[in-house]
This record gives sequence, structure tokens and C-alpha cells, in this order.
Amino acid sequence: MAIAKIDTIDIPGVYTQRVSREEVADEGRTAGGKLRRDVVVAGKRIWRLETRVITTAQRNALVNHLESIMWGFVDFWLDEFGAESNTVRAKVEIEEDRPTQLPNLRTLTLTITEQ
Repeated sequence: MAIAKIDTIDIPGVYTQRVSREEVADEGRTAGGKLRRDVVVAGKRIWRLETRVITTAQRNALVNHLESIMWGFVDFWLDEFGAESNTVRAKVEIEEDRPTQLPNLRTLTLTITEQ
């Protein structure tokens, strides 16, 4: 069973997951020096997933899909969301490492930001 998916594509080999929150607010000081803060939304989640070594074919399935939608927003699912229909619209960024002694393998770090 998959731990995470982007649209219908499994993210293979996920072994770490970090979650942070991005505050969506406007903050500034008034002319009198008082701090003012208007919160638009309480916060948006940012997930950082790391994979173990995966094959180039697995990497290509994910990257080719993202390229086909011009790196637009996707439906992101994590196992902790429950049913696979419980997704979040999100933007995906990928960092890729290629072990020099294993040219057909990759490790990925995905940063997934809630829309």
C-alpha cells in the first residue's frame, strides 16, 4: 500500500515525512509603533518527503507527470488522510540526488505546499 500519492501516482520509497505550517497573514507596525496583524488563514501545511533509493523509471513516472501538467497543482494524498479520495490540492517541488556509483537510481526530496 502506498504511503503517499500525487494524483494517481505512488511516491515510492517514502521513509521520512516532515510537516511544517506556513502562516498566511499580514503583519506590520502602525505609525505609533504598535504591532498589527491580520490573519487571512490560520496556516497552510508544507510536507517534506524523502525517498529511499528508487529506480529511474519510478522517478520518471512522477517527473513526467508533473511536467505534463506544467508543474501545476495536484491532488496530494497521504495515508494519514484516510481514504484515497481525501486529498489536498498542492504544489510539488522536487530535489533529486543521483548516487555516482549507482547511475540508474535516484533519491528524491519532495516539498509539497498546500494551495
